[in-house]
Amino acid sequence: TFHYYLGAKYFRELSYDRLYDCATLADATREAADSDATFAARLAHAERRKVRNLRTNELEPTTELLAHPERCTAQFTPERWREFRHDVAWFRDRESAGRWDEIFADHGFNATPVWNIAGSLLANLGPASDRQIGTLALIDPLYFAGMAAVLVWAFGVPGAAVALLVLATDFPARFFWTGGAYLRWDWLFFTVAAVACLRRGRPYLGGAAFAYAALLRIFPIFLAVGPAAILLAELVRQWRAASGRPLERLRTALASEAVRPSVRFVAGALVAAAVLIPASLVVNGGPPAYRQFFANTIKHQHTPLTNHMGLRTVVSFRPAEVGRELHSESAPEPWERWKEARLAAWGRSRALATGSALAALLVVALGAIRQRELWVGAALGVAFIPFAVELTSYYYAFLVVPALLWTARREAGIALLLLGAFGLFVSRSEERRVGKECRSRWS
Repeated sequence: TFHYYLGAKYFRELSYDRLYDCATLADATREAADSDATFAARLAHAERRKVRNLRTNELEPTTELLAHPERCTAQFTPERWREFRHDVAWFRDRESAGRWDEIFADHGFNATPVWNIAGSLLANLGPASDRQIGTLALIDPLYFAGMAAVLVWAFGVPGAAVALLVLATDFPARFFWTGGAYLRWDWLFFTVAAVACLRRGRPYLGGAAFAYAALLRIFPIFLAVGPAAILLAELVRQWRAASGRPLERLRTALASEAVRPSVRFVAGALVAAAVLIPASLVVNGGPPAYRQFFANTIKHQHTPLTNHMGLRTVVSFRPAEVGRELHSESAPEPWERWKEARLAAWGRSRALATGSALAALLVVALGAIRQRELWVGAALGVAFIPFAVELTSYYYAFLVVPALLWTARREAGIALLLLGAFGLFVSRSEERRVGKECRSRWS
């Protein structure tokens, strides 16, 4: 909530790379209610802290940023700086000193400009307070409830039950990560809504929901892989059946009943994008927001994280290079050796990953073409996500969508439920192993 509330509310001042710098400076600025001792303690703590430089993703001391406060304050009006300091203090007062320092070693605010339409407008409704933050934290539970309702609407109670069971047993996406946070599950609602609308014969609405989901988190764009394959296959089929010149045959194919749902899906997506992208430019201060977002995303592509998952994670794994072997708390950057090893392993494994991803893409496309139902193609497209991109574990909540294939092929739901059971088994086994090791050391 710290990251997404402050990052959204003060995006124009902070962009993607000044959150930790300016929050640290706010810590080191005396407030009216501070006693000499309180301010001295907080200043000393800020001076000792190591902060992640969000331009490079490296941990650095705060000496340089505290020596040049104008690098932050110049981005704010005096009134906005006072508001920012108040909001930072609200979060600081609700954290232990150790946990507060840990926040500054995370990886910043990374939402898309389109996410910031709602994120910024809602966060700017008032100053941080128990009431405001508590109210904003209720949005995600409402999205969950809405998702369950949409699942029942489109797939009935049995289909919804299997999908929700897959989500409930999805250990990588457990509530621990982003549960109770600020607007972190909107993308899942709209991804599910896109597939549900296709299932209920509402391709235009499905396309609009798909576009919003993709513009909220980018990776849901792979949902379109299956529908795109179906559209191309149907166009080729109708084009071959038509007569006349090539352009006339294409128009006939596009107007055919078989292609019309796909065309409406594309139209819904284009209309939604045509509304959302200009709106995001207004909220975020123009095109620079997109340049900054893409630069921030590329930076994260070169920053391995311990909760990353996907094909890239699999092909980069080396038993001798796991975190417990290479992590060192005494080093200036505790995870530096592990990150370097992961990047080197990825460089050696890139060709294997590319070949595997292309094979998976072919399987998804052929499966979608064979089924010829847009919602099935969309669900298969979502199943392609792990082959296409490396995501942090909590985004694997998207498995709720392939689970919907249970209504077409029971094996899909059974396989995903078994996968969830296996993940929970591994988790419990690891907990027991670590517990036994801790007891052994203690004794």
